[in-house]
Amino acid sequence: TFDGIYILEEVNGSWIKTNIGFDGIDWRSIAVVDNIIFAARVWELYKSSDIGENWTDIHTGIISNHTIKCIKSVGDTLYIGTDNGVYISYDLGDNWIEKNNGILLDNVMEYSTILRIIHSGSTMVVIYLHDTVFTGNDFPTTISKGILYTQLDEMNWNIVEFQGEEYEQFLEPFSIGIIDNKILVGIIRSGFSGSTNYEVWMNSTILNEN
Repeated sequence: TFDGIYILEEVNGSWIKTNIGFDGIDWRSIAVVDNIIFAARVWELYKSSDIGENWTDIHTGIISNHTIKCIKSVGDTLYIGTDNGVYISYDLGDNWIEKNNGILLDNVMEYSTILRIIHSGSTMVVIYLHDTVFTGNDFPTTISKGILYTQLDEMNWNIVEFQGEEYEQFLEPFSIGIIDNKILVGIIRSGFSGSTNYEVWMNSTILNEN
């Protein structure tokens, strides 16, 4: 939450704040491997091996210069979306490996920002941001541009093509989920004036591809 991390206790069904010392911090994403909790927020990445009683800062190494947008665990492997693509850790966050083959470069020649990560079976899907748009006052406006997917054992990213001319401009995926073998994408599409936004949903069958 915007005020820290809470854990639901099965015994009495109540939510208990577990991040003593981190009050008021906006945690963006959490992941769990076995009984180890990983919590990410912008420039910080912590892990706890005792259900949140104590935390160790592991935002070091290859991701130390990048902001973190999301974190996902698949088995005992960690995947992090950053402002410079995707990084993987096979050793609980001690070391990170860049996995950006096929991810587009943005306008300052770094990889696209990865905003959301989900997976189903052997397929991983992400929402990515490609380029930052600047308004007349040089104020940066970030607009997510699309969706990428890869097989986990390959980590070669492919762009999902949105069909239909109504999706050609002002397309901004903002949420993503999986039901059965279909990907559901929440999309904002703005008019030319920028004053009208609305949501549309569409599905993809890429999860059926092997």
